[in-house]
Amino acid sequence: MTRSISIGSGSAYAADRLDWAQELADSGLVDYMGFDCLAERTMALAQIRRLGDETTGQDERMAEVMDRFAGYLRRGGKMIGNFGAANPAAAADDVVRGLKANGVSGVRIGVIHGDDVLDHVLDQDLELPEMGVTAQAISAQVVSANAYIGADPIVDLLHEGAQFVLGGRIADPSLYVAPIAYEMGWALDDWDKMGVATLVAHLLECGTHATGGNYVDPPYRVLDDIVRLGFPMAEVSEDELVITKLEGTGGAVDIGTMKTQLAYEIHDPAAYLTPDSTADFTNVWIEEIGPDRVRVGGATGRPRPDTLKVLVGVDQGWKVVTEISYG
Repeated sequence: MTRSISIGSGSAYAADRLDWAQELADSGLVDYMGFDCLAERTMALAQIRRLGDETTGQDERMAEVMDRFAGYLRRGGKMIGNFGAANPAAAADDVVRGLKANGVSGVRIGVIHGDDVLDHVLDQDLELPEMGVTAQAISAQVVSANAYIGADPIVDLLHEGAQFVLGGRIADPSLYVAPIAYEMGWALDDWDKMGVATLVAHLLECGTHATGGNYVDPPYRVLDDIVRLGFPMAEVSEDELVITKLEGTGGAVDIGTMKTQLAYEIHDPAAYLTPDSTADFTNVWIEEIGPDRVRVGGATGRPRPDTLKVLVGVDQGWKVVTEISYG
């Protein structure tokens, strides 16, 4: 049997628009949709909401998510996202409520807990290097601590038949690494395969960054119809890795947009640290094979780090920020 998976990007941050993602889901071209809903600032805001009301702290778009993607789930599509933010249990309740409201039954929901490591940070009096103190020294101000967890629990839940998987601070690429590894039958300790999966994940995780949102710089770099960018999708098989987008949507999937996203936020291209692998992108190649279609390859990997990144929330009072936006 030839293994393959098609997976689309559904969200790149907590306030991302969902109509374009729904268009991709409803196209019938993707088996999975991945939703990254968090950043460090986003998690801080989620923790603030939860501190004010312990029933909140999840992604605030959940009702809209369920209304827009109920049909996709009804047709058998699978969704994976860190919708839980500071409160995965509340997000799971939203999913159940949304499925019932849209008359969808038979969807198995997988909920991942364990990223909340506040007790560990305080008990072990871990160092907070940016502040020059340990956690216990300012324990009254430390309100949260979340570890960036990887693909392992997602794969476990997919093996158990979950169709909708959500958690808290699941690392951005892991949302895509997991379904790729599961569908392709790749072992999570096959480090070169994990490097390949991480490459695909990294090109999808930032949504419309990969189709022009992080690329255009008029008049030097110009793309068509940038007010209606398509969300990226990947077609993965043992033979090739292809990144593309829906026909007729704006922006582009080409060497320029792919190279821009490839270099985005990875710090060291020879050692991109994730909870799933230490990916090496130094020999990655990108080839245009058609309109808005590129083939990529060349990623390798080494064992994942022994430790996980932890985001610690510290209440330092108030800061006033003034902002002016212009076009």
